[in-house]
Amino acid sequence: GVCMPTQYPIILAHGVMLKDVKFVKAFGNIERLLRDNDYATYTAPTDGFGSIENNAAQLADFIREIMAAEGVSKVNIIAHSKGGLEARYVISQLEMAPYVASLTTIATPHRGLKTLDVFCRHGWTIKFIAPLVNLYARIFRHDTEPDAEAVLTQLSAGYCQKFNDATPDAEGVFYQSYGSVMERTSDDWVLFFTHNLLNWLDGPNDGMVPLHSTPWGEHHMIPPGRPGRGISHNTNVDLRKRTVHGFDAPGLYME
Repeated sequence: GVCMPTQYPIILAHGVMLKDVKFVKAFGNIERLLRDNDYATYTAPTDGFGSIENNAAQLADFIREIMAAEGVSKVNIIAHSKGGLEARYVISQLEMAPYVASLTTIATPHRGLKTLDVFCRHGWTIKFIAPLVNLYARIFRHDTEPDAEAVLTQLSAGYCQKFNDATPDAEGVFYQSYGSVMERTSDDWVLFFTHNLLNWLDGPNDGMVPLHSTPWGEHHMIPPGRPGRGISHNTNVDLRKRTVHGFDAPGLYME
């Protein structure tokens, strides 16, 4: 079918670790495909390891910039992973609801990870990991304000419960969500360890985010490309820039 360009530009908001740097695109070939089909599409330059609050402030500034550049009154946001929490914060807590027509979240941990609650209870683990991650983020990801300790804490189920209470949906914004699961470890060997770790406490997951955590608004399951295969957290954002096990990520975003 023929796709009509959307009324408002599309802002892509990425999650943890990802960021457009040199040859790495946070959304693989998705932005290019949407642009090639006449959708005004932009990837937000938020930090890969920033806190929800800092990244939300960056995202809000970027939305204002794009609205001014395109001469429009609103944007649509498609957010992957933690980017969905930041977009919700922008809409509700930074009072940007009048400027957002819709929010589509993909593999966003709206209810957090129970697995991370365990790490939060043993705070020394996070205090040990965080400085190393921050150093990496500054050097290799050009983050301005990396805060790995906040990131790991804010993705816990306990934190997300408080976050949800403080961040109700805004009137006039359409919310929808997508989730996927890895059926087996071979769906994405990169996520071998996390997939199995999350299976233990959080149940079915995409290697990074449990399925029980993804629904927000109208919820959809991402259909696998091939029966018996699953879709990982990296695959649902086209990280490899190719069809994986018959699943075409840019095609999903076009739909």
